[in-house]
Amino acid sequence: MANKISPDDLPQSQIYENGELYSISIEDLKGNKVAIMQLINDYNTKVKTIERLQKSESHLSSELQYQNASPFFAIIAAVVNVIGSVISCFGINYITSDSNSRVGYVFVFAGSVLLIAGNAMTICYKYVYKWMNKSKY
Repeated sequence: MANKISPDDLPQSQIYENGELYSISIEDLKGNKVAIMQLINDYNTKVKTIERLQKSESHLSSELQYQNASPFFAIIAAVVNVIGSVISCFGINYITSDSNSRVGYVFVFAGSVLLIAGNAMTICYKYVYKWMNKSKY
């Protein structure tokens, strides 16, 4: 074989030739079908590993985007809930008073819709986000 390369940080169980690595020269590959096939298989394995890591990186990047945007939608949901509560309170106030109770029912209905929407925003955001970014998965 050719030049001897000594690994410093590799454990002996993960390397060939009883703890020693050897470099491969062009002359070693000429006419050596086994060495060429081993080189091609090693290359294909590394390409598959790179593809797998790229998919994993894309998935983790998408998850990071989700985690970064999640507090923003939680704040929006909280604001919608507060507005819905205030509108519902105005509606209850109109209903319990003697004047114009139909407006009170409209306010209670509108406030209830806003409360349901605010609560649904926090629950459904994850699924909507995945649906909008399904090409990344």
